[in-house]
Amino acid sequence: MCLRDKMKLMKAGEVLFIMKRRLSMQEDGTTNPSDDIKRYTKNLVHRLSVLDKEEEVDLEIEESGKVKTILVSTGEVLAEHDS
Repeated sequence: MCLRDKMKLMKAGEVLFIMKRRLSMQEDGTTNPSDDIKRYTKNLVHRLSVLDKEEEVDLEIEESGKVKTILVSTGEVLAEHDS
């Protein structure tokens, strides 16, 4: 099952703002998630930073816990991680 229907599409700029804050908190030690989450966050910030801020992004969460951040216009998976 995918939670796509329950998730709100967000603009790339909105997601970038949130993920930059999370990355900052990881880098300064405020939070200390797993290395997988750290890589996901850093990769997603990098990928989002080159997109048009108005592009739509979807967060897909599979039953297995796998999370994918998808660029809606192309279907490209920008970043993913397993929980």
